[in-house]
Amino acid sequence: MNDQNVTRQTFDEVMVPVFSPASFVPDRGVGSRVWDTQGKDYVDFAGGIAVTALGHAHPELMQVLHDQGAKLWHIGNGYTNEPVLRLAKRLEELTFADRAFFANSGAEANEAALKLARRVAFDRHGAEKDEIVSFTQSFHGRTFFTVSVGGQPKYSEGFGPVPAGIKHLPYNDIAAARAAIRPRRRCTSSALLPPRNIFTSSTCSAYASGGTAIAHGPEQRLIWYCRHGRPRVSRT
Repeated sequence: MNDQNVTRQTFDEVMVPVFSPASFVPDRGVGSRVWDTQGKDYVDFAGGIAVTALGHAHPELMQVLHDQGAKLWHIGNGYTNEPVLRLAKRLEELTFADRAFFANSGAEANEAALKLARRVAFDRHGAEKDEIVSFTQSFHGRTFFTVSVGGQPKYSEGFGPVPAGIKHLPYNDIAAARAAIRPRRRCTSSALLPPRNIFTSSTCSAYASGGTAIAHGPEQRLIWYCRHGRPRVSRT
């Protein structure tokens, strides 16, 4: 496989054009430095999208990968393993959460958080508590559910009827959020939910603070979209 000559042009010839990659092809990296297949070097200011950027080829991380790869590389979810249990226990000790859920992508994590919020609402309040309030021009992943919640038609048009029960508000508009997030309505907002609401979106801290002040009721669920930690579901 490694003897095949591939270039950036190969992407346009063999890959589905879901993304539009840069004109160069990264080949290797050390720390914050990256070299492409032509030997040109760059400073990596990105490290990926919505990830914890730890640099390239860090010796300690490489050693951990080597040690685990020499023991056990992959098993299905019909089994558990010691590293994931240690991580879950550590997260439980350091955060608000009583349980951990691990997913392969942000889209899966967000969809699971939305489904969890709706299921809790259904079990505790009935089928009428189903509405999600999000914001226009937000992004939560590429599953059909998450692109529908994101409020960008270019990602959801052309695939049939979108999931019901989703309301979109202007981004960072506290007055609109206040009008939508009232205890008597089935809505949601970007970092909080009233008693009959389910909510999601990524927000600035000022808006999140203002939105939190709007919330009322003992059974409000919040879904925070964290850039490096993925969704956090909690109670106001």
